[in-house]
Amino acid sequence: MDRRSLLKGALAAPFVSTLGATNLAQAQNWPTRNINIVVAFPAGGAADLAARPTAQAMQEVLGRSVIVDNKPGAAGLIGNAAVARAEPDGHTLLMALSSMTTLPESERLYGRKPSYEYQQLVPIARVTADPVTFAVRSDSPYKTFADFIADAKKRPGEISFSSSGNYGATHLPFAMLEQGADIKLMHIPYRGGGPALTAFIGSQVDITAQGPAPIMPFVRDGRARLLAQWGTHRTPELEGIPTIVELGYPSVVSYI
Repeated sequence: MDRRSLLKGALAAPFVSTLGATNLAQAQNWPTRNINIVVAFPAGGAADLAARPTAQAMQEVLGRSVIVDNKPGAAGLIGNAAVARAEPDGHTLLMALSSMTTLPESERLYGRKPSYEYQQLVPIARVTADPVTFAVRSDSPYKTFADFIADAKKRPGEISFSSSGNYGATHLPFAMLEQGADIKLMHIPYRGGGPALTAFIGSQVDITAQGPAPIMPFVRDGRARLLAQWGTHRTPELEGIPTIVELGYPSVVSYI
């Protein structure tokens, strides 16, 4: 499979956050012990921010401790694989990003045996369906998305962006954009969305892609600006932020 085929597959994948588990047991007395929700990224990213209130709500409803367990590494591969190998009794859950479906294919792309297959994980709920956002810092020279595209065409491979890891949920949106807009960027992968955001705010990279929850506090305090979002249409939560689709790139869509 080549890179273009991988990205086409990603576009067809369900870009939603899912709370999944391996083959949920049919035991009527579930849960019989505490529950672990694995987040395959460090604290502070989109999956982590979704997992913590979800765990609290589940704990109140089920009357069992629900523990968020961060297992970062390899753009989510390590944590995803850990859940795929767990006892299939419904007590080990995964707060997964959309990259759950594409990461096994990325390993095949490099001739490696996948650490897991996404069919080993059973989606049981959609927790969020947020479009990925395109962010610049407040001191960026880019006032509009068109400004960025024009500069990227003039300086191929020079504008840097941070992501949650190779072929992860915030790398693929930029890879799609590179194809759709015929530009080349400099990819700087990190261990997760939290570190990628920290690097961006710390001026280590020029731009970043983030879910709305992690980036909005920095937008509100004036340290970052959103120029576009990868959704199919505008949303009330991102009022005034145009979609990359409406800016002329109909195939560039991604949800975290």
